[in-house]
Amino acid sequence: MSSQICLKLHLDSDILRVRAPVDKCRKIEEIRSYVEMAWPDLKKTSYHLYYTDDTEDACVLNQVSLPDALILAERSRVPTMNIYVKTGEDEEDDVVVDDSLSRMVNQLVDFDMIPSHAAAQEFAEMLQAA
Repeated sequence: MSSQICLKLHLDSDILRVRAPVDKCRKIEEIRSYVEMAWPDLKKTSYHLYYTDDTEDACVLNQVSLPDALILAERSRVPTMNIYVKTGEDEEDDVVVDDSLSRMVNQLVDFDMIPSHAAAQEFAEMLQAA
């Protein structure tokens, strides 16, 4: 296992590579801090993170999926995790991902329990962390 990982951050057409200690990438908050260092304006807006799995499917990157994303990244010759940032403005173009967190978010919005995907995502992640 390598002690370093390359976080390849994607926002629209911008791509930024950041080398980071693996030990500083074990929590989603740590990943978000790297993203926000790259693009400070994201601190003021709602955004979601995605990664691609071994079958090239787009998957939500959150605390539950992060260990799998790290394992996949470490399989490559140079441990690299591609992280895609979607802002709230891109919400209508979001990739459909079938995991329990995404299903919960969709149900909260579909049943008019929470008005937006961004608010539902935050709520679901808070419940998941509890």
